[in-house]
Amino acid sequence: MASQLRIDCVTTSTRTGNITHVGGPNYQGRRWKWPVDTVIGLIVSQSMRFYVYQHGTQTRVVAVPRNGRYYIRTEADSASSNNLLSLNHCR
Repeated sequence: MASQLRIDCVTTSTRTGNITHVGGPNYQGRRWKWPVDTVIGLIVSQSMRFYVYQHGTQTRVVAVPRNGRYYIRTEADSASSNNLLSLNHCR
């Protein structure tokens, strides 16, 4: 089974509004922040799983292909179609 990391913040491009980086706490309580392409590679290779925890619910982050390129989003839940967009900005 792949390790899991929580995503609790995003960085977006000021030009396009697309998510460029995501971050969160690691197992030692330290912060991490990685480019989206790194996270996509880890998800697609099944090396690691990512999730968002909001409103008492854990929602899985998935890599989805579109127009020959992958992007990340959360699986649909009752709170939002993509919980990543409602996260705080990474510092």
